Formats: sequence, structure tokens, C-alpha cells
Amino acid sequence: MGLLLAGLSGAVAGSAHVVSGPDHLAAVMPLAVEKRWTGAVTGAVWGLGHAMGVLALGIAGHALRGWLDIDTMSAWAELSVGGLLIVLGGWTLWRANRPAPHQHGHSHGSAFGIGLLHGTAGAGHLFGVLPTLGMDSGPAAVYLATYMVAAVGSMSLFALGIGLVARNRRHVPWALRAAGVAAIGVGIGWVATAV
Repeated sequence: MGLLLAGLSGAVAGSAHVVSGPDHLAAVMPLAVEKRWTGAVTGAVWGLGHAMGVLALGIAGHALRGWLDIDTMSAWAELSVGGLLIVLGGWTLWRANRPAPHQHGHSHGSAFGIGLLHGTAGAGHLFGVLPTLGMDSGPAAVYLATYMVAAVGSMSLFALGIGLVARNRRHVPWALRAAGVAAIGVGIGWVATAV
């Protein structure tokens, strides 16, 4: 496989992976609602955490595959993601009902941590990087690099869109409530499928 084709394939797979996951969107939405233009940064930080989690999972899986029960670890990580979404949704609903919900906090650390947890949860993330097993090292590196860049960029654009949709300050409490309910709903569904 040529470098250009590997790069295009990686970009499409990375972008499709992050925007097709309801857990991804539900996790970023509450963090991006109050951000407007800087929501893109929140999304990028989440995407970076997710990419690092996928990378760590892949490295650990290959290095320790004979010693670890990856399926059990994956199931516990999926359960953790569902629980985290429920907590994140509850926190977002609480924030929406504060007297001044438009005050900004720094959520970059939270975004990175939540993205990291999502990246390490589930062996399903490895399906995006499976094509690299049949590639030479050069195309595989290009595929992985474009996969991660596209994942970060796509989540950044999604979070920017959320921030812009909620740019009218009077709509922020309602947008927070919608994001909170969405996060709780996806979290409950995630927990139900993990057990």
C-alpha cells in the first residue's frame, strides 16, 4: 500500500471513528457547550487524550497479550465509560441550574482524561488500527499518524460546532441540560450493554 493511500485511509478511519461513536459525542458535548470558539480546543484536547488511550491500549495489548485477559479489562473499561458519562451528565445538569451557568472553568484536563479513558475502553478501538498489521512500517506509520490527526481534528470541529450552536448566552442553560440528558442516556445505554 502506498503512503498516500495509507494516509487517506487513516484519515477516513480516524474521523469516522470519533464522530460515529455516541459515547464520544456525549462526552464532549457537555464540555464544549459553554466554550463558543474555544470549544475547538476542548474537542482537540479530548481527541488527543483519546488518541493517547488508543495508542497505550495497542502497545499494552501487543506487549502483554499472553499475560492479560484483554476481554475482561475491556469490559471493565466499557463499564467505566458508561459510569463516567452518567456522572458527567449529572454534573452538567447541576451546572445548568446554577445561578450563573455561563461562568467558565478550565476543562482541558477533564477533556484529556475523559478522552484517555474512552481511548482505552474496549477492544473495538483496535479495529481502526487493524489494517496496519498488513502494511509495511512506513505506510503503517502514515496510517496511524493520519488516523490520530483526523480523530483530533474531527472532534475539534464537532466541539466547535457545539460551542457555536450554544453561542447565545440565554440558550446555554438549555444546551447544558440537553447535553447532560444526552450524556446520561448514552451512559445508561453503555452500562446496559457492558453488563
